[in-house]
Amino acid sequence: MSEISQKPLHSPVDYTPSASGPHHPYGYDEIDLFELLFRLWDKKGLILMVTLVTTLIAGTYAFTAKEQWTVKAYVSPPRMAQFEDYLALRRAFARVSGINADAQAIANHLFGRFTEMVSSPNEKLAYLSETTYVKQQTESMEPQAKRVWLTEMAEKGLVASPPDEKKTLPYFMLSVSADNPQTALTLLTDYIDRINQRVISLDDAEFRNHVEAMILARQKEQQDIDFSLQADRTNQLANLTRSYSTAQRAGIKDYYANSTSNGGTKIELAN
Repeated sequence: MSEISQKPLHSPVDYTPSASGPHHPYGYDEIDLFELLFRLWDKKGLILMVTLVTTLIAGTYAFTAKEQWTVKAYVSPPRMAQFEDYLALRRAFARVSGINADAQAIANHLFGRFTEMVSSPNEKLAYLSETTYVKQQTESMEPQAKRVWLTEMAEKGLVASPPDEKKTLPYFMLSVSADNPQTALTLLTDYIDRINQRVISLDDAEFRNHVEAMILARQKEQQDIDFSLQADRTNQLANLTRSYSTAQRAGIKDYYANSTSNGGTKIELAN
């Protein structure tokens, strides 16, 4: 018969006490703090070196990295007093054209155009490429690197954010980052002024085109009315001429026509 040998699943553990203290098995989740401290003390030179190198790198980056300043602006729909001149012009046209000139509707329309245009990547790139700041920052770059820097500036340096749904104030936020606060403020102010002027100019141009189209339509309507009146007059004169000729041949010198106000009216055919 074959023998089946049984082996323990774990190696036997020696629980024999020693002079330095009891010997614990490796399976226990215990850490000897004194032994850990002794090992760290043995490696104190390496730890000190790593700490010094890390501190040196962090300090070097802190003193050599370029500063970045961010300026933010919160924009809300315009009030009537802020575009009173433009509103007066629209109302003047409305009195003669019948076009709606509701102040709140115009303000919402202008604000919608502003938020749409100020977030446009094309508007950002067109504006930044013309600024003195961007020209100074990219004057020594290759064309490809310049385009990359300009694109990153438009995406991360000039940011337009819609109102936060969690906040009750409906503010549209604009932020610009630059290497000093005055430059950032100038970039942001000039960009807002640029978009404001473009929105007013485009809206005014569209409104004037609409008015001109309406004028052309009314001129065409007037021409049609004049043509119709001229045709009716020509036909009426032709009929009167035939009637006058017939009356002459018949010896009739006058006739009566009905009038809504005076009843019968005598009309001389010679007239």
